[in-house]
Amino acid sequence: MLGTTIAPHLIVSLKPNGPINTKELFVQVVCAGRPEKGMPAWCPLGMEMPTIESIYAYVKARSDAKLRPGRPALRAGG
Repeated sequence: MLGTTIAPHLIVSLKPNGPINTKELFVQVVCAGRPEKGMPAWCPLGMEMPTIESIYAYVKARSDAKLRPGRPALRAGG
C-alpha cells in the first residue's frame, strides 16, 4: 500500500487529485489489472466484488486520514 518502484502508493493514488480517484477506477484497475506494469487482473483469478469493496473502503479511509495505520483495536468480547 505504501508504494515501491513498481507499484503505486495507494493512499496517494486515491486522493482527489490522484490517478485512481474514484471507486469505479479502483474497481476497474483491480479487476482488469495493469499487465503492462506487472499487475494481474484479480477478477479472473476469483476475487469477488465484496472483497474489492472492502479493500477500497480500507484504502480510501487511510487516504482520507479517517483511519490510522496499524491493526484495528479488538472489540470487547470479540
